[in-house]
Amino acid sequence: MNGKGSRIFWIIFFLIVAGLAVVIYVIPGAQSLLAQTSVVEYGEIILRTETEAYLVREETAFPESGPGAAYFYEEGERIRKGSNLYQIGGATKRAEWSGAVSYYVDGHEDVLTPETMETIGRATVESWYPVTEGAEGGETVSQPGDSLGKIKLVREDEWFLLYWTEAADAKNYAVGKTVSVTFADGTVLPMTVRTVAEEENGVRIILRTTRFYDAMQKDRRTEISVVTSDRTGLLVKNTCIGYADNMEGVWVKQVSGDFRFVPVNVLSTDGTYSVVSEGSFTRTTTEGGTARQTTINAYDEIRNTPPKEE
Repeated sequence: MNGKGSRIFWIIFFLIVAGLAVVIYVIPGAQSLLAQTSVVEYGEIILRTETEAYLVREETAFPESGPGAAYFYEEGERIRKGSNLYQIGGATKRAEWSGAVSYYVDGHEDVLTPETMETIGRATVESWYPVTEGAEGGETVSQPGDSLGKIKLVREDEWFLLYWTEAADAKNYAVGKTVSVTFADGTVLPMTVRTVAEEENGVRIILRTTRFYDAMQKDRRTEISVVTSDRTGLLVKNTCIGYADNMEGVWVKQVSGDFRFVPVNVLSTDGTYSVVSEGSFTRTTTEGGTARQTTINAYDEIRNTPPKEE
C-alpha cells in the first residue's frame, strides 16, 4: 500500500471509530438531555363518590293509628322501649324498642329493610320517586310525604345506606373499610363498608353506621358524597410510571445526566396522578417473602415518560 492509500485507510478507520463512539456514547447522552422531566413534590389525592343513596333502617309504621288518635311525642323525638306511642279508642300502643318517632310514612317501611337491602332490585327503589315536571317546567323529585294520622318508630342504634356505583369507582371500597359520608345538609358521618357486590347494572354498595342522624328517621333518599380515600404524599403523574424487572417504577435522573430505574409503591391513584411511598417500602419477592425496597424521595427529577424499549 502506497503512502496515499495508507492515509486514506487511516482516515476511513478513524471516521468509523468516531462514528461508533457517537452511537455508543453521544447519542444516548443526547437523548437523556432531551428527555422531558418533572420534579417530585408532595400532594394529595381525594377519591370520592357523588351519588344518590337510599336510607335503610328497622322501622315500624302503625296503620291502626289515625283520626282520633292521641299522640304523645313530636317528630324526631327519641323515646325508650315501653314508652306510650299513642292512644286510640282507649287502647295504648307502646314502643317495642328504643328509637325515634316519625310521622313521615311513605309505604316502603316493610319493603326496604335490613333484611331485603342485600337483594332488592335497583330498578325497584329507583322507581319509587320518579322525576316529574315542576310548576315552572323544572324537574322536581317526589319525596316521602307527611302522612298525617300515621306514626312510625325508627330504630336508631343502627342504620344503612344503599346505592349503586360503577366498577371503576367500586374498586376503592373494601368490606370493613371506614369512609366519610357528607349529606346534603352538610352533616358528615363516618360509616363502615358492609357490602360490595358486583351486579349486572352496577356494583351494590351498603354502608353501616351506629351514629344518630337527625334526618335519618324521615328521609328515604338523599344526595351523598363519600370520600373513599384521602392520601397525602409524593405525587407522581401516571404517565411517568413504567415497568422494569417486573416492577412498577420511574426513571430518576442521576448526577451524570443518565436515568436510573427506581421501583415505586402506588398507595392511591385517581387515574391521572398517584400518591406513592417515600424513601422505602416493603415489597413481596418472587420467592414469596418480603424485602425492603429503596424508592424515590421528594424533589427527585424523573422522566415524564418511560424510555422506549430498544
